[in-house]
This record gives sequence, C-alpha cells and structure tokens, in this order.
Amino acid sequence: MARWCRVLFVATILAGSFLLFLVQPMVARMALPRLGGAPAVWNSAMLVYQALLLGGYAYAHWLGRVKPRAQAVIHLGVLAVAALWLPIGLFALDLPADAQPAVWVPWLLGLSIGPLFFAVSAQAPLIQRWFSASSGGADPYALYAASNLGSFAGLIAYPLVVEPLLAIHGQSLLWTAGYAVLVLLVALCATRLPRTASAEHIAATSPAPGAARILHWIAPTSSRCRCSGCCRSGSICSASPSPSRRTARSPIC
Repeated sequence: MARWCRVLFVATILAGSFLLFLVQPMVARMALPRLGGAPAVWNSAMLVYQALLLGGYAYAHWLGRVKPRAQAVIHLGVLAVAALWLPIGLFALDLPADAQPAVWVPWLLGLSIGPLFFAVSAQAPLIQRWFSASSGGADPYALYAASNLGSFAGLIAYPLVVEPLLAIHGQSLLWTAGYAVLVLLVALCATRLPRTASAEHIAATSPAPGAARILHWIAPTSSRCRCSGCCRSGSICSASPSPSRRTARSPIC
C-alpha cells in the first residue's frame, strides 16, 4: 500500500508539471498569429507565466495553514472553478493597431489561461506537502525530481510530438483531457490525507541570508533582463502583427 501511495503522488506531480510546461508553448503557438513574434511579446508572456507561477506557490504555501482534508476540499474547488476556462484557448479580443505588448499580452493571457495556470502551478509544492502528511512525515523532496522530469517532458513533447501531429483544436482537447486526469489524480491523493496533521512543522534553525547572499541571488536575473533590453533595442528587429502579415515571425538581424 505504501508503494502504491508513492506511485500515486509521483504520477500526480508528473502530470501537473507536464501540463504546466506543455501549455506555455501551446498558448504561444495560439497567440503568434494575433500578437506576432516581437521580443516584447515573448518577454510579456514570460512575465505572465512567472507571475502566475509565483501566485500558485504562494497559494500552496497559504493552504498549508489549514488542515489536510480542508486543503483538499479547497484545492479541488479551485481546480473545478478553473475548469470553466476549458477547453483552453485565447479570448476573442480585438486588439488595437497600436497595442502595447506590455499591456495587452498580460491582459489577454491572464483572461485566457490565468485560472488554469494558477491552479496547476500549485501542484508540485502542494502534492509534496500532501505526501509528507499522508506518509507520517516522510521526506517528500525526492518528488522534486519527478516535477523536473514532468516539466522537461512537457517542453520537449510539444515541438516533437504535439505540434507536428495535432492541429490547434486537437491540442486544446488533448490538454483538456490531461487536466481531467490531473483532477482525478488529485482527488485520489486527497483520499490518502489524514484528518489532522501528523506532526508539527520543524522550525528553521539556519541563520537568515545576509545582504551579500541576496544580491548574489538577484544578480543573474538582472543581467538577463539587461540582455533582453539590449536585444529589444537593436540586436533583434521586432515585427508587429498586421492584417497582411498575421503569421510573420520577427526576423533576426
């Protein structure tokens, strides 16, 4: 029974991470004819994904304050509400000719996939917490490898399998079916949860990071942002979508 429980939680994390990273190139493919391939479009899309991912992690962290069974009820409710956005696709918004990507891309993607991405992004930390609670405090961090594997599989499966074999509508239905499987797996994981937490959280004993360590964490991100700014300013030519070139990709200088 314990082995079956571990397999169940691993499968749930794999499915959630796979769907989370499969939807990113899928939605980018849907948005390309409408938004074009300018660097500002892709940077704005990444901003949306990262903000929703951070929100999902914060939600999973907050959910840890309530009892395990209550966590399951709340999260299944969130998944059910997010399912109202299925099948996945872009909202039919008429973008103005002078639309700014920094404004319209977050607005369009947030309306189109925001609730779904938010709900699925909470899977990895939440399922790890559930595994620890259901197994009497067993170390859940080995499941992090399953999350990484699912993420990589989702990214590599789209260009190699999903896009060559399925049209956009078929891709949307495939993701919808995967979401239904994920909800079923989450419900099965919920049946393994105890009514109350089996152990209190262990307080951290390590010292708080200093200013130098925090700057060390921020530096790589800021350097990447500067590189993106250089690309937008001259290294890459941006091409805005127009009625005559809706599917044109931005050329690279």
